[in-house]
Amino acid sequence: MMNNTKNTNNGIVTLLAGIGLVAVASTALATDKANSAGVEERAKAQFVDDMTAKLPEGYRGWVHVGTFFKEPGSKSILDGSTIEGASFAHTYVEPSALAAYKESGKWPDGTQFVKEFAVSSLDDGSCDKKTGLCSTEHGVGIFENYYLGLAYMVKDAERFPDAAGNWGYFGFGPAEEKGGAYPETAELRSVENCAGCHIAHVADKDYVFSDLHIGLQ
Repeated sequence: MMNNTKNTNNGIVTLLAGIGLVAVASTALATDKANSAGVEERAKAQFVDDMTAKLPEGYRGWVHVGTFFKEPGSKSILDGSTIEGASFAHTYVEPSALAAYKESGKWPDGTQFVKEFAVSSLDDGSCDKKTGLCSTEHGVGIFENYYLGLAYMVKDAERFPDAAGNWGYFGFGPAEEKGGAYPETAELRSVENCAGCHIAHVADKDYVFSDLHIGLQ
């Protein structure tokens, strides 16, 4: 009789332990799904309305596909102002869009590009005004010391059905202060302001300067 009771108790303990493991596993799975959904939602372009985009989140963690140099005194594409010092444009693309592009050779709906501008212009006069190279105690090199602003390109057939390639273009900045925060929202830019350059030069590449970005070749 005692053995039967003991076996019964052991069986109950085992059953409860199994239920506990299933519950923990179910909770973990639900949490993982919720987290994945949150990450997926954040990866999508966010809008206030069809004419206004929100500043993308986490774009510096996207795939960096190239950087180009602009000489000191160049005009900013953000507002046409003269940039003090040499500037460098870093281009990022949202990872899932890049993966789709590499597989199919086409940019899927929802693709996002960010081109962020940083400036090399140390206040102590240690930077060459023509090359952007700076001489510091750490050696000679390019030392960007503040972010200026960013350009944002989004492919969205529903929002931009009549736009070339269904691309919308936005500009965040320049920041009011060196290294200051960017505006949280930006208005859709006119064809003359941004899209025109893409239409004129890379219409055959889905309006993306893929030949100029090493990460897209």
